Amino acid sequence: MKRSRAAKGNPVGYAKRLEKGHYKGRCGATESEMPHAKVQAEAKRLASLLRTAPIAVAHTGAGLSTAAGIPDFRGKDGVWTLENQGQPLPDYEKCWDNAMPTLGHMALVGLVNEGFVHAVISQNVDGLHLRSGIPREKLCELHGNLFMEICSGCGKEFRRTADVGGVGFKPTGRRCRECGEGMVDALLDWEDELRDYEQAVDLSERCRETGGVSLCLGTSLQISPSKDLPAKADKMVIVNLQKTCKDARAAIVIRAKIDAVMRCVMQELGIPIPVYRRTETLVVSHTSSITGANGDRWKWAIAVGDAADGARCGYIDRMAVKFPETDLSDAVVTGPTFRVAKTTKCRRLSLGTGMVRSKEKIEAGGGSSDGTIGRGGEEEEKRPLEREGSHVEGGAGVGNGGGSNSVVVGSGGGEYIRAVLSLFFVAAPGHAAPEPQTVEYRMDLSASEGSHQVSVSLGEVDYNCSA
Repeated sequence: MKRSRAAKGNPVGYAKRLEKGHYKGRCGATESEMPHAKVQAEAKRLASLLRTAPIAVAHTGAGLSTAAGIPDFRGKDGVWTLENQGQPLPDYEKCWDNAMPTLGHMALVGLVNEGFVHAVISQNVDGLHLRSGIPREKLCELHGNLFMEICSGCGKEFRRTADVGGVGFKPTGRRCRECGEGMVDALLDWEDELRDYEQAVDLSERCRETGGVSLCLGTSLQISPSKDLPAKADKMVIVNLQKTCKDARAAIVIRAKIDAVMRCVMQELGIPIPVYRRTETLVVSHTSSITGANGDRWKWAIAVGDAADGARCGYIDRMAVKFPETDLSDAVVTGPTFRVAKTTKCRRLSLGTGMVRSKEKIEAGGGSSDGTIGRGGEEEEKRPLEREGSHVEGGAGVGNGGGSNSVVVGSGGGEYIRAVLSLFFVAAPGHAAPEPQTVEYRMDLSASEGSHQVSVSLGEVDYNCSA
């Protein structure tokens, strides 16, 4: 059965992938918050511990990401809590694909950069620690990552911008561009061995041996062996809205939202919270071949995908394509694969003011369109084409602004078609959608394939400016 788009990129889809019948821990426990003055006082104590600790390791759970619009699993409105109560589950589509790191995530980046936190051990699969800027070598993702594939041959990891799908290290259907072996998802099922576990144990032992600190953020500390790792430290700090089984062991327990606590800690330490800026590199590509009974047709397709190897871009909502110098009709593609394929008549061009005569036929574009593709008939139109190397300065984009990274690529001297792609992006939960950006791509139809990488800006958040 084909997995729907909503079954990816959201907590409900992830939970449904897991094997049934396993103990999920206590769900729906009472939540409480300390008065703000008490939170400030305890955050000051935490900052003092971090200043003097020989080593500090952060242990993070789902509570860290709730401020990003990602529901937890065992909280009062958690996925498993609602499921146990027989309550309907909200529509969480896209909340993981496009979530932005929270203030808590970015505070951890600052603490790691400044040496106050040496590493992060996380039970989260949302990929936000890597997205925020925590170096991979300082991150243990015990339960895996929805946005990663692993080569089954050489072991190389590939980060993605969309949920890979699958669970339990199953084949994804793609191959490693390094060694050619098949790739698998990086997501644990209940019975799978924890990822990065040896590194996590080593860090926890170092905390025990050197009098270090473990900082637990948003984890209920219910599932073994993850719950036992932070307890190895000389001093344990717990920031969580619910009680945990390790509270009695902790030197400091703070009942408050993580962002509020981490803001106080950063202010006490005098460390600015790093600004989060998201940029991604995508690839615009085309394929082309001669077809038709008399070899008088070009069969071609233009597509947008992840720069790694053309995998799906989770941050694109839709793509509008125009072909200015031809009579080809516009196309709007809503994914999940952003691709337009057509067949046009061959007509050789000169370098100067060549003309193109086209007759289009839609070729299963890989996504849904708004019905504007394809006019039929034999209507023809002649328009001048640009010279090789022409470009648009500060491409105007679409909507209210657009991007400034419009480019023209492709070789001249042959028959080509210029495509203007307007990319519209998905809004992260709690944030406005990034400005649309326009990219120009010049397809040399005499080349069987071509591609160009483009950097796109997907917004920024400065948590130092928000109260």
